[in-house]
Amino acid sequence: RQRQMCIRDSDGTISASGQRYWNATDACCNVWGEEVDDVAWLTILINEAITYYGADSEGVILVGYSNGGFMAHRMACERGFMIRSAISLAGATYDDFTDCENTGTPNILQIHGELDSTIYYDGGAILGNEYPSASETVSYWANRSSCQSSSTLTTQYLSLIHISEPTRQE
Repeated sequence: RQRQMCIRDSDGTISASGQRYWNATDACCNVWGEEVDDVAWLTILINEAITYYGADSEGVILVGYSNGGFMAHRMACERGFMIRSAISLAGATYDDFTDCENTGTPNILQIHGELDSTIYYDGGAILGNEYPSASETVSYWANRSSCQSSSTLTTQYLSLIHISEPTRQE
């Protein structure tokens, strides 16, 4: 069987100060208090991918980094029935998981480094709004999905290489 992939890449809203952000959880990152419905926006993008590009409606996977990771968790809460998996790199779910609507139980992959100095592995707060630790985030989802609550920690290091356009040599 041939496997195909449809990738939609989207950035969040541009704030009044010119920064991009997703209006994800209460902790991250609509610090400007703007009226933005990113759940509706991403729902439109998912539906367009299915309708116009033949994306598999049962194979939708969201991937987000940092604020995008928070947004992937919010989508898993509010649109769990329409996504298969959410992958969060250095994000978190709601500190109070009862704020996470139970609309389904998508697969959750939480990737987070212990040395992250922006979104702390052990949880923290952004402008006074708290977010849970990586372990708590995983536990919340595991409990909702009736999974065993054991985890696997690794001391493996992951090297990421960013490839960009080469600099033109004169």
